[in-house]
Amino acid sequence: MNKLLLFSLLLFCFQTHAQVLDEYVEYGLESNLAIKQKEADYRKSLLVLKEAKGLFYPTITLDARYSLSTGGRIIEFPIGDLLNPVYANLNNLYQLHGFPTDPPIVLDNEEFPFYRPKEQETKIRLIQPLFNPQIYFNQKIQNKLSESAQISLDLYKKNLVAEIKIAYYNFQKASQYKLLLEDIKLLLNENLRVNESLYKNDKVTIDHIYRSQAEISKLDQEFSEADKGIQMTKAYFNFLLNKPLDSEITNESASQNTEVLPMDHLQKSALSTREELTQLNKYSQILNYKLKMDQYNATPNIIAVVDYGFQGEKYAFNNESDFAMASLVLSWDIFKGFQNASKTQQTKIDQEILSLREKELKAQIELQLMNAYYDVESINNKRTAATQELIAATQSFKIINKKHKEGLVSLLEYLDSQNTTNRARKQLLLLQYDLLISLVELEKVAGTTIITD
Repeated sequence: MNKLLLFSLLLFCFQTHAQVLDEYVEYGLESNLAIKQKEADYRKSLLVLKEAKGLFYPTITLDARYSLSTGGRIIEFPIGDLLNPVYANLNNLYQLHGFPTDPPIVLDNEEFPFYRPKEQETKIRLIQPLFNPQIYFNQKIQNKLSESAQISLDLYKKNLVAEIKIAYYNFQKASQYKLLLEDIKLLLNENLRVNESLYKNDKVTIDHIYRSQAEISKLDQEFSEADKGIQMTKAYFNFLLNKPLDSEITNESASQNTEVLPMDHLQKSALSTREELTQLNKYSQILNYKLKMDQYNATPNIIAVVDYGFQGEKYAFNNESDFAMASLVLSWDIFKGFQNASKTQQTKIDQEILSLREKELKAQIELQLMNAYYDVESINNKRTAATQELIAATQSFKIINKKHKEGLVSLLEYLDSQNTTNRARKQLLLLQYDLLISLVELEKVAGTTIITD
């Protein structure tokens, strides 16, 4: 079969766990602690975006001030120096024309303190940005950062789904391996019983019994490792689901026949759907907005300011004490020591780095996919060979076991056949679960389904 087009994985009537596993995956997505942290990051990014949009709206503040002051500058008003000579000249003119005159008016110069001893000012201020490119591009950047946080959350969920499936298969592999050991132990016990019977009938020597007992003791050592494997895989699976580490795990079996899509199809899919590439695209858009924002740093900003309030020595809210003032404020950085040019160059360098990172990531994805794809193919071929090996070894052992019960074969020949059969059973079991795990890895790398309909 053409490897580049399609290779089939006709999975033996192998027990899978679709329904129960799907329920575990759903539970994990709802309860995993890392997922909750990622969701919190995303919600925070939405609030930052909302804050950035709020900069477009006017700011309204209420300011109130009541002051008591003493001392300070004195404003002199020379009213006496200005008017006293005028009054004196008028008296002189009246006297020359014979008019009666009063004593001349003499005015004193006046002085006023710059600060009022008591003063209050209560006002409402409205500030509305009219032209500020920084606000516009900042909102665009925050929007893309929020989208990037959503992508990061989706990426983590996809990886968590794969991790839960792999942990589940590892637990099942360890559990099934122990069941296989128990089945093998039954055969070893039966062999011990047969040897004891043969020994009693003087058909074999005592070493047959010792060798059978040694095989059972050797198998007991494997039980210890199997128990450890079960406990550790169970604990890790429950850790992913945020459950007590010793929680029981449900198993449900089903049958499945599977065909994997061609590698070139999966490569195209991975390069178009992988979240890492989508996230880099968002970062590229962010840098484009940042570059424009840096370039607009040389333009002026204009805001409108409107004040309405009340002033006076006492609190009085009437037409005599109120005031209103509207202003247009322009702020323009004429020269900032070439900082804007430096920022623009830094952003352009970041764009170059991001472009190189995108090329590198695409190559890595293609390599990951190729590795995962051929892993599946290799394990599947091994599984097929192991199945044939087990069939042949089982048939051979049936014949030799029959002869052994009649005392027609040597102990060495019997043990060799028995070990070959047991090794083939173990190997096939491990390959079956390794195949499922490799399929999960391939699906994760491809970023989409890998199974043909």
